[in-house]
Amino acid sequence: MGPNSKQTKISVIIITCPFAIFLASTPINLIFININAIGIGIYSKTQICIIISATLILIVNHSLLMTTTKITRVKFKMYVTPEEY
Repeated sequence: MGPNSKQTKISVIIITCPFAIFLASTPINLIFININAIGIGIYSKTQICIIISATLILIVNHSLLMTTTKITRVKFKMYVTPEEY
């Protein structure tokens, strides 16, 4: 196992992590914490669907950006960027 296989292993972990967190947290929220459906009387169903769709797009966009950033750090062995100081 050379350094390239270690980078590949870390990249796979980085890619699967957001999906694993989502898949683990959803049943916890629905079953154990007992979060009920949203009951909003002001908005119509169409507006709620639009808000949910926008939220999902933002979540996917953020996950892809963060995953790309982390993979780039692994690829170039950058552990801290100058912006974080």
